[in-house]
Amino acid sequence: VLVAVCDASVDTPAGFATSLLDPHVAQIGTGFLCLCMVLSSLFVAPHVVSFFGAKGGLVVGISLATSYAALFGSATLEEPGSDEQWAVYLLACFCTGTGAGVMWTAQGVFFSNTCAAMSDGDMPSILTSDGESAVREAVTAALGGRFAA
Repeated sequence: VLVAVCDASVDTPAGFATSLLDPHVAQIGTGFLCLCMVLSSLFVAPHVVSFFGAKGGLVVGISLATSYAALFGSATLEEPGSDEQWAVYLLACFCTGTGAGVMWTAQGVFFSNTCAAMSDGDMPSILTSDGESAVREAVTAALGGRFAA
């Protein structure tokens, strides 16, 4: 539930961006956000997740991403098209883009670690029909199927 609330705090303002900001600010800022997501997932996230671990990476990513809501609100209070609006909105896009890139990577590592722990018997596992612990591929498929459903 917490992840959904945090994600909604980012997605909802992004949907209103073109109507509440200067159109050029909104368009360029949203493109910058997407660029930051991709670059962050490639160059920043591996280091963050390596340093903080998967759970810590999720916390860092969500913290950065949710800062978007406050910064977006501040950008809408500035004069449309002003230097201040550009600066605040681009900062918001940088923070959430970087946070989203970190979250993507951390989610993948967390999912992989969970599947490994379940298949190794370190936590409640998915059992086969004969009562044995499932192999990692089966655990990954089962959890991935539940996630996608």
